Amino acid sequence: MTQVRKRTSRGQKRLRRQRRAQPASSFYKKRVPAQGPDSEDRLTDTEAQHMSAKTYTERTMQKELLSDLRDYPSLSAETQQEITRKYQQLHQTAKDEGFYDCPYVEYGKELARYSALFTLSIIALRAEWYITSAVFLGLFWHQIMFTAHDAGHMAITHNFVADSLMGMFIADFCCGLSMGWWKSSHNVHHLVTNHPVSNIKTSHIKATADVCSLF
Repeated sequence: MTQVRKRTSRGQKRLRRQRRAQPASSFYKKRVPAQGPDSEDRLTDTEAQHMSAKTYTERTMQKELLSDLRDYPSLSAETQQEITRKYQQLHQTAKDEGFYDCPYVEYGKELARYSALFTLSIIALRAEWYITSAVFLGLFWHQIMFTAHDAGHMAITHNFVADSLMGMFIADFCCGLSMGWWKSSHNVHHLVTNHPVSNIKTSHIKATADVCSLF
């Protein structure tokens, strides 16, 4: 029995030395399965409770980075060129299928809806139903910004000048929102969608509590 215990103890010490000698990324790969909710590396509730919010967030983000390095394609030039070629092929297929063609009839329906909301707001205002008028005006502003969004993406006429003027009229003149600022932040949003730090459309919302610097 004593010999078994000694062998077990020596084996455990050898395993600990091997783990310490391994790079963090290779050790992570062995411990964490590719997917699944029952990952043995998942923090328990007790462990999470004894961590500060900053430590917990940094540890979770580091695990996600290691997971991305393991699961996503290599950053080598050959791999990236092949990915670029496939996206160019997909882009051409989308053009050939007419997926970028704008259905102008649908914008006619949208215009009718915007006009109805604005008209109802004016009618309620003249009747001194101020809250009702405000509700319809808010709905008008909310809905019309979807057209400004499409114009910001040059998705209506596909002409930079025409779509920019249309977007500026709706956003700046009708809704009081800078179209230039919106396009700048929205482009970043599409580059790093929902990234907790880099995506400025979410990182400034403190209620989401997803940025380390906010803790």
